[in-house]
Amino acid sequence: MAGLTPAQVAQKLATALLDEHLLAEPVVTVSVVEYRSRPVSLVGAVNHPIDFQATDRTTLIEALAKAGGLSPTAGGDIVITSAPIADHPQQVRVIAVRDLISGRVPQANPGTCRDNRPVVRHCQLL
Repeated sequence: MAGLTPAQVAQKLATALLDEHLLAEPVVTVSVVEYRSRPVSLVGAVNHPIDFQATDRTTLIEALAKAGGLSPTAGGDIVITSAPIADHPQQVRVIAVRDLISGRVPQANPGTCRDNRPVVRHCQLL
């Protein structure tokens, strides 16, 4: 029953109990004990590197805010790696910080996925 709200699941269960003549007037309550969350780690040139469990669609900007923002040594790119899942290999994506901050490139502010690891590159000192 993935993708349904607790109320929708309760309604489906009540209907099934009624249809099968198991209960005359079923009253069903569904409570969520644990939402499916996904681990996200944000490391590199951020003020407070963090690991957290994302329970909803968390964007890269929101993850950066949780990490206290970019550090003064942040470079121009953020590298996002995603852990391999089933038959899908590890994915690596590079986001330009200027595109992320400007907001003009929506693809630069992706939602986090399972086992994302955004790494903010440090700028090179000359």
